[in-house]
Amino acid sequence: MRKLILDSAFSSNKNTSEPQWRFSTGIRARHMRLNTLVLPLSYYNVRDETNTIVFGDGGTTKSATLKEGVYSGSQLADEVARVLSEKGSQTYTATFDIVTGKLTVSAPGTFKFISSGTTASRILGLKGDTSPATTYTMPQPVDLTGTQLLLVNIPEVSNGGAVVYVGRESLNILDAIPITNDLGTVQVFTSHQPEFLDINDQVLSEISIRLLDSATLKPLDLHGETFQVILDIL
Repeated sequence: MRKLILDSAFSSNKNTSEPQWRFSTGIRARHMRLNTLVLPLSYYNVRDETNTIVFGDGGTTKSATLKEGVYSGSQLADEVARVLSEKGSQTYTATFDIVTGKLTVSAPGTFKFISSGTTASRILGLKGDTSPATTYTMPQPVDLTGTQLLLVNIPEVSNGGAVVYVGRESLNILDAIPITNDLGTVQVFTSHQPEFLDINDQVLSEISIRLLDSATLKPLDLHGETFQVILDIL
């Protein structure tokens, strides 16, 4: 068995979030498994693909965009109030209940949230369209984890269907990792799976690793922080 140690700081393409490494001599690999992932949780909990709110205000449908960044519950409430007031026809207020973890939005006149096109639903705790109201409390607690499940994707390596994301079978997934630490920390994941994945006896001249948010299937932007991966190869 060989161990392949990959550090995104030393990737061939100098891309710390979507690194690719090239090898001077090919590496023969029949079987592979993830040994360890050291991941800085430096990505945002409000990102480009999860920052849009569609709402009804003054008889028209409008769209507001949250600024990307890392938010606490109270900071998210302030940002929601800011963007709704900026794009709407009235002044909105928003509060975060630290006990329930829920967001409440209010305005002088009626408004409603529209789920279609709202990419921030999970973050806000919104489920479906709402009826017109002057005050609305989200049915679910806000979700500021950023992502809950991470998919380790290696495009060059076919896993023979050993790990399948149902409905998205085209992805070559080496492992799926639950995120259990808070943003701003480092999570160390050590795999306990004894089995290797059959990768069809390949000679690898290069390898890429993408850490995908399972909800959006987009690579996490680590904002310049580097991650390390150890792979076991037979």
